[in-house]
Amino acid sequence: MTKIDFQKERGIKGETLDLKETDRLVRLCIRELDIGKRGSTVEIFLVTKERILSINHNFRQVFRETDVLSFPQNFLPGAKGQILGTIFISPEVANERGETCQELLIHGMLHLLGFNHKQNLKKWQAAEKIVTEKLKNIKT
Repeated sequence: MTKIDFQKERGIKGETLDLKETDRLVRLCIRELDIGKRGSTVEIFLVTKERILSINHNFRQVFRETDVLSFPQNFLPGAKGQILGTIFISPEVANERGETCQELLIHGMLHLLGFNHKQNLKKWQAAEKIVTEKLKNIKT
């Protein structure tokens, strides 16, 4: 069973996600795109604009804020307690860019599941369509 480690930093500005919605989206992405990753842990942090700037600078040497950062971990098939990866989302930056935390969570999950929009845009778009269409069907 997939485990979600979900944390919100104090002082966040903008529309956020709640644990129930986050859990549903993570499980949907794993179920639809990579059944082999079930049973892993996904860490999700909603952080301030200042925190994501710091993380982006420290880990990518890019000194500007961004909306979402994903850090995939090595996944060992059959191992218990594996961390699929960590996603940091800045609701404030998302709001400034006209994005939603839901869109950014899906974006981050695609990266954790091995998709890369820079290397294979068509494969990325196909995976994104699978998730968004399934999500539409659930909501209606």
